[in-house]
Amino acid sequence: MIKKYKDFIGSGENHKAYYINQDWILKMPKNKSKKDLENFENHIRYIQKYPDVFVKVKEFNGNSAVIENVDTSKAQKEIAYLGKVVNTLLPKKLPLYLQTLIQTDNTIVHFLYNLTDDKKIDDISNKLLKDLKEYGLKNNNVIINRWVNFIEKLIKTFDHHWLDLHWGNFGINKNGEVKLIDF
Repeated sequence: MIKKYKDFIGSGENHKAYYINQDWILKMPKNKSKKDLENFENHIRYIQKYPDVFVKVKEFNGNSAVIENVDTSKAQKEIAYLGKVVNTLLPKKLPLYLQTLIQTDNTIVHFLYNLTDDKKIDDISNKLLKDLKEYGLKNNNVIINRWVNFIEKLIKTFDHHWLDLHWGNFGINKNGEVKLIDF
């Protein structure tokens, strides 16, 4: 396991991350209690179970993991762009609460992933994803196609089960793939 790491780069509810180099970061639990270490191990094992969706895990020793370093800033810019395109495709009359949900960069991917018990919202979400796909293909839009493909991959893999899909949990890897860094 890599012992040398540099700057603290962020944290989630139960973990913290440190920069190792341009390719890798070190992720570790905030606390070292037995329960926290078990939760962290389950967290890393879950990430390893879905390599097409999550960042790569290079090393894991139970106390820390070396995971793929992805560009979260690029992902956030692309999500903002995705939101602008979605806004051009929206039906003209939507309830205000839906407009707010859809027009928020932080939640647009979550909305398109379609995780509600409300058929009306689900229908709008499904139509928007279909319209986005058509827009991306028609315009040969790399960014839109990348995100539509990723959202479709999430739906296929997790069948709309809950995921923490806010824009701070996405990154673009060196191969241009969208990856989740947390769930």
